[in-house]
Amino acid sequence: MGATILSKAAPEGIMSWIEAVCPSCEAVECRSVDFGLWVCDDTSASFYSFVCPRCGANLQKHATDRIVELLIAEGIRPAFWHLPAEMREEHTGPPLTVDDVLDAIILLDRPDWFTELTRATR
Repeated sequence: MGATILSKAAPEGIMSWIEAVCPSCEAVECRSVDFGLWVCDDTSASFYSFVCPRCGANLQKHATDRIVELLIAEGIRPAFWHLPAEMREEHTGPPLTVDDVLDAIILLDRPDWFTELTRATR
């Protein structure tokens, strides 16, 4: 379960309380100022965070469109961000291995590393 807004309406100027779920403490009530909200242009990457008032755990959870609406309605100001363009690129070939990374480190120690790298990628 993510965040749910309590049905208690807070009078204007009074801080509202938001019910959230901590994996250790289960349902807890947090102040709205204890939440952070990050909304991405790719909605699958939006998230919110809060600190559990009981155990102090710093928690981060996926924010669905509905959660984003509810948190904004409670006065939480979102930060907007974009996924890097590289996340949308098509990647071909096998994934890098530890040996590939070690070979790259060794190559970067050579004075002709750039020439060697461009020759290897042609």
